[in-house]
Amino acid sequence: MSLRFHRSTSVPSQPGFASISLSWEKLRDLSQLTLCEWEPSTWVKVFNPPTAFSFDEALLLCQTSENHWLAWIPDHGEVVLHTDEFCHLVES
Repeated sequence: MSLRFHRSTSVPSQPGFASISLSWEKLRDLSQLTLCEWEPSTWVKVFNPPTAFSFDEALLLCQTSENHWLAWIPDHGEVVLHTDEFCHLVES
């Protein structure tokens, strides 16, 4: 007989925010993504969009310094993002 355990972490729901549930496997995969090199023409998730009306995804255009990328955000235009301001899009 074998037992399978599934660990997950949940963030309690707050007004205006949906409940988030992440499995340990997804967290491990996300931590490995941060070790890879960013590449131009990659769509990323932006943590804090420049305006309330702009998209929360951006297309990386080119690297401007070690930690900064020129990106294009639909309905906004070009913006320089620090690598701490975005992450890879994760398909569910």
